[in-house]
Amino acid sequence: MNNILDINIIEKKILKSISVGFISLFCLWTLLYTFTEHSTIIIISILSVFYILLFLLVKFYIKNLTSNISEIYANKLKYEKFSKDYLNALEDTSPNLLISFLENKISKVNKAFLDFTGFKDIESFKKSHKSISELFIVRTGYLSNFLGTKNWLEYILDKPYHLQKVILRKDNEEYIFLVNARELNIDDKSRVICTFIDITEFEKLQTQFELAINATQDGLWDWDLKTNNVYFSPRWKKQLGYEDDELENILNTWTKLVHPDDLEQAQFDIQQNIDGKTILYENKHRLKHKNGSWIWILDRGQTIYDENNKPIRMIGFHTDITEKMIIEQELHDKDEMMIAQSQNAAMGEMISMIAHQWRQPLSVISMAANNIMADIELESIEYKSLKDTALEITKQTNELSNTIDDFRDFFRPKKSKEIVSVHKVFDDAFNIINQSLENNNVFVIKDFQSEKEIETYSRELMQVILNILKNSKEILCEKEIINKEITIRTYDYEDNVVIEISDNAGGIPKRFIPKIFDPYFSTKNDKTGTGLGLYMCKVIVEKHLNGRINATNKENGACFTIIINDKKDGYNGK
Repeated sequence: MNNILDINIIEKKILKSISVGFISLFCLWTLLYTFTEHSTIIIISILSVFYILLFLLVKFYIKNLTSNISEIYANKLKYEKFSKDYLNALEDTSPNLLISFLENKISKVNKAFLDFTGFKDIESFKKSHKSISELFIVRTGYLSNFLGTKNWLEYILDKPYHLQKVILRKDNEEYIFLVNARELNIDDKSRVICTFIDITEFEKLQTQFELAINATQDGLWDWDLKTNNVYFSPRWKKQLGYEDDELENILNTWTKLVHPDDLEQAQFDIQQNIDGKTILYENKHRLKHKNGSWIWILDRGQTIYDENNKPIRMIGFHTDITEKMIIEQELHDKDEMMIAQSQNAAMGEMISMIAHQWRQPLSVISMAANNIMADIELESIEYKSLKDTALEITKQTNELSNTIDDFRDFFRPKKSKEIVSVHKVFDDAFNIINQSLENNNVFVIKDFQSEKEIETYSRELMQVILNILKNSKEILCEKEIINKEITIRTYDYEDNVVIEISDNAGGIPKRFIPKIFDPYFSTKNDKTGTGLGLYMCKVIVEKHLNGRINATNKENGACFTIIINDKKDGYNGK
């Protein structure tokens, strides 16, 4: 090849052809002039010089042309050599196993292949193995030497858009490779380049992920926000009683299954997460089971964004919490029953308080009636005195009526929240219990610092306050404290209103504090205590009022602290 493009050879071949042409043309001109004009030496001489100059000029251009051709070819050879070296370097530095086949036989492999198989070169490998497929570990779902009537390479080439995996063993360890093959035509020869990509770690992670998913019994969903397609895992469908092929992987599948009462809130929570207003999506809703029943689902997920912060994908899990919701409902019903039981148990105490509240008005009415009777007996009735007495009786009967209203409202609490100040709740509570406190010589110290209004169930909060005040009164009387005191303090803390009710009865024994709010636990004797009072206080505050309640010892008595958020979303604090 190099001899063909040698400059001297090219010049000789071209110049030889041109010389023959010039000489032939010169002879033709000479003969022409000889026979037509009896030949002229001058003309022949001029023609000879002209042809010589023309020959030299052509020779000069031919030399330059051949030089350029030779340089271009040399550069091409250098480029091809560089490309070949570069490709060889890429092959040898690639972590993937590369195999070149010529006529279904291995013609070349890269360094990664030799390192994996432990051979020095391809010839050494060929001496030990007839085919690369001898290294394949036969297993369902992976390539083997023959698949049907085709060998593994023909099988791959026939299915270019299918993922093919193979298992190879090295040092008693199994490695999983993703296999890809392409046909190329090089030097008019059909070659196949086969790539083995190591996906062992990925397969292990996928296996661990699948085991984790199966262990949690959670259903997986993956929503492509661009195409609106949703992948529902077989476990997701199984929780609803369906096989994998019975539910279509589209968003409408989920929409149709959600309970109508839960759909709007679920969609709202999802959109909030897509819009970036929440970090995580979480919602409880009901989905329709294949058998027609409704199951409760805890659904949670997270949105994935692209480099432009546009939502592109949302992935999540859903958990069947039906049993948990049933248990919670049973506990709620139990709590409601115990609240009613607690209120019924308190009815006798309320009647006692009514008696205290009524004692003074009834005494005033009785005294007024006796005065009227005495005036009648003495025939000394005066119009003005009789009128004043009648007015006093009317005033006292109004007090009795108001007391009845207060107790009736207590036993018929409002079912909806209302915006009210803590002071107002305490005022209503004192309308019921104040007379009982005064009759037992209990002095109440009020330190109302909070001016906030809260959205809450005021009657239930009043029930808690009444129960704590009654307990404080009873322990003060039981211990025969001389200067009986109950201190009430309210103040604001961040978004919370804090209520502290403390007494000077000596405090709660330390061994009782951890279980003071347990149901049926009481420090009183069986005749005076049911063990439900403080338990119901805790249930009401934490489950109905979205607050917190705790008991501590403070100075010379017990202190009960109630923390309620001044907003409708509940308690906010540590």
